[in-house]
Amino acid sequence: MIRMTRQYGKRQKLALLLLVLGGIVAAAILLYTIGMNLERAAEDPLAAQEQKGLPSVRTMQRQTVEYQGVQYALKKNLTSILLIGVDKAEDVDTPQIAFRSGGHADYLSLLVIDDLEDTVKRINIDRDTITDITVLSALGKPKGTRKAQISLAHGFGGDAEQAAQLTVTAASNLLQGLEISDYVTFTMDGIAAMNELAGGVSVLIEEELTVLDPAFIKGEQVLLAGDQAERFVRARKNVTDGTNLNRMDRQNAFLSAFSNLVTRKIQDDSGFINELLSSLEPYMVSSLRTGRLANIIYKARGYTVSEPYSLSGERKVNALNNMEFYPDEDSVMKAILSAFYEKLAAAEPGGN
Repeated sequence: MIRMTRQYGKRQKLALLLLVLGGIVAAAILLYTIGMNLERAAEDPLAAQEQKGLPSVRTMQRQTVEYQGVQYALKKNLTSILLIGVDKAEDVDTPQIAFRSGGHADYLSLLVIDDLEDTVKRINIDRDTITDITVLSALGKPKGTRKAQISLAHGFGGDAEQAAQLTVTAASNLLQGLEISDYVTFTMDGIAAMNELAGGVSVLIEEELTVLDPAFIKGEQVLLAGDQAERFVRARKNVTDGTNLNRMDRQNAFLSAFSNLVTRKIQDDSGFINELLSSLEPYMVSSLRTGRLANIIYKARGYTVSEPYSLSGERKVNALNNMEFYPDEDSVMKAILSAFYEKLAAAEPGGN
């Protein structure tokens, strides 16, 4: 009887020991899982959104969408490149610290190249557009997202590549999560080099800009020379209404004329592409290898390039006296559908 009691006691102790060990293992697994999720969220801000059930860039990528009763399908074999113009000259009054010194993205234009239709669609994005941007700490760790001007996303980058990728993510957030495959970043310091390379860009002065240059008289066609190109493209404050909208118009005028000149040069001599990229290399960073970028430029030289689509919306001045632009949802959707999607044929009545 005593022996049985002792054996029973041993079994109880063994069962208790196994229970404790099982609890320790379960707790360890739980802690490991939580730790991995936190690490994943820190490395990838979108993961934190997905864990909370919030829409993210990945979860919102859709093959088909319906808009105003019409079905659309995502086009295949598109190449999307975000052009990012960075102007650190405007940040001279902003304290610069690590991971917050990438400079503001003052020019943003998304190129969507369709090799099947031989077209290039352009979506211009105002630097003041409010969207979700990824915020990094002073040590470069993601702290989540916040609503802010899209131009600020670039400033959080610790280097040019990270700054560009943060800007690409912000642009994707604006466009409801559509994937942007590549980017080309150029500093505004390279505008003069671009102008010289093209042999001088001719622009129409749409508004009185003599405050910038005596030659910038409204209605005059001016062949930009020397630092005139830089003044024409970069100036914003104390010019006309002081908003970025006016500067965007000037930037588009310059880049459109520049593109036309470069296209003609490439058509006359394909070797000009190498000269172009070599001359702009000091001012440019891209996710594309030089050879790949050269191939894209050469292939698209004869494509039909659309007029840039600019989002419509409401402009406000915030408490810090900074301009904010809130795009209309319909305007964003129309830009997305125009560049990335195509209408699906309506099913015939009674069809299978």
